[in-house]
Amino acid sequence: MVAAFVLPAYSSSTASAPSGISVPSASATLVQVNGLGVLVPVGLPALIAAVTWFALHRWCSRGSRPSSYLAWSLIWLLIAFCLVEIASIGMFVVPVAALLAGAAWLTPSGAQPGRAVNRA
Repeated sequence: MVAAFVLPAYSSSTASAPSGISVPSASATLVQVNGLGVLVPVGLPALIAAVTWFALHRWCSRGSRPSSYLAWSLIWLLIAFCLVEIASIGMFVVPVAALLAGAAWLTPSGAQPGRAVNRA
């Protein structure tokens, strides 16, 4: 989110004059060019990733079956976001979706209430 305000995403330059004087190029951030509305597609993947992490944590630590359904649903939502936004920000979110899917695949179910946990 901070990068949308700080990092230059757009640049412009002008050609040199015949006298050899060149004008320096200018740059602008995502928010400067697109306004505050750009924070929705930038912040949505971060929010989905954070809620998915929390769901995976609940699934692993407590064996919560609804948390596993929530995690996988959010991962598929993030994959759909990647496909819809593939021409812009989606290509940068693909690694996040892939890593979350791998984490969900490898997350063990935690102990159910009343069951002993084998920590050998």
